[in-house]
Amino acid sequence: MEQIAKPLAYALLRATLGFILLFWGADKFQMGVRQFAAGLDRQFAKTWLPAPLVHAFGLLLPFAEVGLGFLLVVGLFAVWAAALGAVLLILLNTGMQVAGSASTVANNLSYSLILFVLLFFSNQNRFSLDGWRRGRNPARGAPSSAREE
Repeated sequence: MEQIAKPLAYALLRATLGFILLFWGADKFQMGVRQFAAGLDRQFAKTWLPAPLVHAFGLLLPFAEVGLGFLLVVGLFAVWAAALGAVLLILLNTGMQVAGSASTVANNLSYSLILFVLLFFSNQNRFSLDGWRRGRNPARGAPSSAREE
């Protein structure tokens, strides 16, 4: 049972964060991507961030959240999804810091820590499409269960 506990915990943490990202993005699609971007334009109008950059980020953010969320939920390219998620959070937190929203930055730090854990313990990513692909293709290395600890 101990051999399964770490990969299972990893899968649950990965999927939890993935669903959070997926639903954040889905909410923005329900709102309307253009409406979301326009809201960011208003929120950052009095900051030094370039308005076209803020608007472009607002248009791309829902797609990034849904895409990265999906990849994390199913565990496909999970290391890259976690790394790109960390970069996304750096960008989000930079913007929120510029906007003066320290509470949002502090809240987002927990997601950054989760991404760090996912990257640091990526060898536990057994219950995933990545783990399935490794197990089916010997050229990609031994299944993660053979490499544990």
